Amino acid sequence: MVGHQPMLIASLLLYFAGGLIMLWSPNVYVLLFGRLIDGFGVSLAVTLILVYIFETAPLEIRSLLNMLSHNSPALAACSSPTV
Repeated sequence: MVGHQPMLIASLLLYFAGGLIMLWSPNVYVLLFGRLIDGFGVSLAVTLILVYIFETAPLEIRSLLNMLSHNSPALAACSSPTV
């Protein structure tokens, strides 16, 4: 698989498969395996976000978009206990 679209599809399939494995996990070991598969899908998607930003964004706002893509998950994790 080469290119953005196949990698995005692979990311989505890994993320979906990990979710299904976690949904129907009979024990903690299968749950952890589902988390591992889920983590591969998410890490591939996060990598693709940076690739899309660097290829499509204008140079003037590229660093801002990169900062937002990195800080948004941290902000969500910090604000989640208050919700």
